[in-house]
Amino acid sequence: MKRFIASAVTLLGAAYCHADETVDITKPASAQGNIAIAMVSGTIEVTGWDRNEIQVTGTIGDDVEEIEFEQDGDDAQIRVRLPERSRNCDCDADLRFSVPRGSSLEIAAVAAPITVKGVSGKRIKAETVSAGVTIEDAQGDVDATTVSGGVTVNGSPRDVEAGAVSGRVEVSGVQHSFDGETISGDIRIVAGQNGDGALAEVRAETISGSISYEGALTADGDLEAKTHNGRVTVTFSRDVPGKYELETFNGDITCEFGPEPTRKHEFGPGKTLSFTHGNGDADIAIDAFNGSIVVRNK
Repeated sequence: MKRFIASAVTLLGAAYCHADETVDITKPASAQGNIAIAMVSGTIEVTGWDRNEIQVTGTIGDDVEEIEFEQDGDDAQIRVRLPERSRNCDCDADLRFSVPRGSSLEIAAVAAPITVKGVSGKRIKAETVSAGVTIEDAQGDVDATTVSGGVTVNGSPRDVEAGAVSGRVEVSGVQHSFDGETISGDIRIVAGQNGDGALAEVRAETISGSISYEGALTADGDLEAKTHNGRVTVTFSRDVPGKYELETFNGDITCEFGPEPTRKHEFGPGKTLSFTHGNGDADIAIDAFNGSIVVRNK
């Protein structure tokens, strides 16, 4: 989303608030515009609807200075503005946003959970620090991150990027690619509906957590999964020919096809399994330092 240039911005309205004031703002909007939302704390709920309007409702704390609503062509920006010294203030904003269903979103918060439902625009980007992110009914690209909290994405998103420092990442319905990581948390990816999709690229990495993938790969697809302390389970919905490189330092390797795994060293820990299955060009690389690896067909 392009940056708003001060000279090109038309200020459409601002609500100055005192003592937990109720918010109710409605403005016209493009059916497929770009909407940016920024706030510090509270809750953010965004719902798509079949009107060419943006509606903001809810309540804000008595120390919030204003809700700033700016528009420039197809771009709209909504900010919850706080006083310069906002420590220990009543600055929460519990807001519900109704937006045109075809909108693209860029949402940034610090201590506010983010929920998006029924928005089918080209891209949804949502990031918060100490809360979770939930995106339902996605159809475009999704980029969702949080530090302390989980990330959940469903629907039929095309490309998904997701990350959490301390929290679980769960993505279902993805159509083309997934790229995600956590520090402490599990990662679960389901391609298509009920794992019947085939992705071109899957990259999942965690330090302390398990990784699960359900689906298939395209003929020349890539799957890379790494965990330092956790289990990796790959359940293919159909046969995936390609090159397999599986390795664990402290765990077992179970693969329903291909040769038996071998020890990395005759008397030391670690197992490895490297083989080519069929005539496909897919690449599957799985590394679990302290955990087992399971690869199977559905």
